[in-house]
Amino acid sequence: MRNSLDVPRTLNRTGDLAFSLAAPTLGNTFNQDLLNATTLHNFKTQLRNYVIHKMFSTLTRTVKWNVFSRLMSLIETFFASWTLM
Repeated sequence: MRNSLDVPRTLNRTGDLAFSLAAPTLGNTFNQDLLNATTLHNFKTQLRNYVIHKMFSTLTRTVKWNVFSRLMSLIETFFASWTLM
């Protein structure tokens, strides 16, 4: 059952960083396999896999964006030097 944890409301940005808000927010994103783990070992394994997957997918998007940004800069530099010739 997704989104089963109550997330408290906050009045400011500092309150958004509190553990009492971060823990249920993160817990609501867990997949069903992680929530249905029958042993502590299975839970730890599923949690590790979940965190690695989240980190890798974020890293991949960041790397792709950096490559895209550099490529666009090179293209702009190329065309700028080409028009000056």
